[in-house]
Amino acid sequence: MRREIVLFIAAIALCACDRNPFTPKSATLYCGDSFRVTTKGVSEELLQSTNNFVASVDVSGMVTARHVGSAAITAYPYVLSDGTIAYDANNACEITVKPRHTYFTEPLMDWDISQEELIAKIGSAPDTTMVFNNESYSLSMLVFGDYYNGDSHGYIFVDNELRASNIVSRTASMEKAKNFMDERYEVTADYGEDIFYVNSYSNDATLFIILQEGEDEVGPVVAITYNPTPEKITIIDTTFYDVKRLGWRR
Repeated sequence: MRREIVLFIAAIALCACDRNPFTPKSATLYCGDSFRVTTKGVSEELLQSTNNFVASVDVSGMVTARHVGSAAITAYPYVLSDGTIAYDANNACEITVKPRHTYFTEPLMDWDISQEELIAKIGSAPDTTMVFNNESYSLSMLVFGDYYNGDSHGYIFVDNELRASNIVSRTASMEKAKNFMDERYEVTADYGEDIFYVNSYSNDATLFIILQEGEDEVGPVVAITYNPTPEKITIIDTTFYDVKRLGWRR
């Protein structure tokens, strides 16, 4: 009889702890995948995603993986004093979106650090240093990797503060690079050899990225340049990369 009482108490404790109405309570998806989440005692019409850029949910409970990252599907979101969305992790379905395409490793994007700080963080000296000068600024780029024959990461500094990072590849095709980027960022403009991306559906995006296909003195090249704000793209080319042309608003 005592054993039965203990088991009954344990069952009550288990029910009390598991109040999460979502099934499943977590899911790992690849970009483009979808599945239907179910809830107990909660209308699907109340469901929301904490990050629609990563994963969205419709009124039927259908979850769609959109970009690499993490999000949560919840029926109980609330807004903090600073305007950010929060949720009860005990009443949510945690979503992880993974990429199918992992050809590149993205460069560091610790904006405004110095060249010395970046080298210390990466832990090795650059293979190449390029220096450019004009009337308005002094620009230098540290290059890690095989810039002339393979793949490399470049770090562009203005007055010794990091303003942009890039990937330069002589081994990847434009198709591979586009597959990689489409899983992580959203296209804002596509001109064929030049494609522009952001990391948010809203005007609050923190990254403005350019994928380019071209050729230099060595041969064909694919380049991806990451910029922390649209204005800083003018460091690269003040004529062609006009943010107004892309309809950007901040």
